[in-house]
Amino acid sequence: MDKDMELLLSKLPIKVKDFFENSDIAKITEIRVRLNSNIMISFSGMYKEISDTYISREKLDNIFMNICEKSLSAYEEQISNGFITLSGGHRVGIAGKFVKLNSGKYFISEITSLNIRISHFPKIQFSENILDFKKGLLIIGKPHSGKTTFIRSICNSFENINYTVCDERNEIFHPCLKGDFIINLPKADAVIRAVRVLNPEIIICDEIGNREETDSLLAVMHSGVKFICSVHAESLDELYMKKNILPLIENSVFDKFILLENNQDNYYIKEILNV
Repeated sequence: MDKDMELLLSKLPIKVKDFFENSDIAKITEIRVRLNSNIMISFSGMYKEISDTYISREKLDNIFMNICEKSLSAYEEQISNGFITLSGGHRVGIAGKFVKLNSGKYFISEITSLNIRISHFPKIQFSENILDFKKGLLIIGKPHSGKTTFIRSICNSFENINYTVCDERNEIFHPCLKGDFIINLPKADAVIRAVRVLNPEIIICDEIGNREETDSLLAVMHSGVKFICSVHAESLDELYMKKNILPLIENSVFDKFILLENNQDNYYIKEILNV
């Protein structure tokens, strides 16, 4: 078990750590911590309840404070967006009552549950021809299909390539990856900044989808840089219905599509399409 995982588990009841130590960690995808319930673990595509881990109001608040390292102000921006990203790329989704601050941002006033998504690195194996594209590679998949893990695996495969990852939620960075990372900056801004100051051969963005991100990719598409991006979609038909993705397709920003699938945590490439 790596140090990032040990640090995460240190913030949770000891029985959760016991479960991890006696299980295949690669098959664990989520830890759900809900008020007035036992902790649930997503293991091999099914949820398992960890007995004697009942979460009272005091326990839930303590866990959240531990995740925030006792300083809510240090995580104000992330909390406003509804999640916190921990070392190693593990992401904590936050549910509860939010209040709007004078700044226009939102802050959590009462937590009701936390969903901790476990980051695995790397997991997906692929052949070299996957990266044989001239303009851009678009990775398509529904939630939990392995898009972020696949991107980290691609980054890990690069040698002697200058690439920049627009890592808005700090989910991809790992010390062993030899690239440039722009972390905690909106992807639309990071793409423009990368072209201006980092001179990358490839720009990588996970989970694109809003208009600003589309506009930034279109703005730099003729700068000589290639793109690797991912998007939420269960099929090519659904992809073509996304109004903010369609301009990228119509302008040939991508010349290769990969559709990922997940069957009981067994990630695989379902389809490859050259366009």
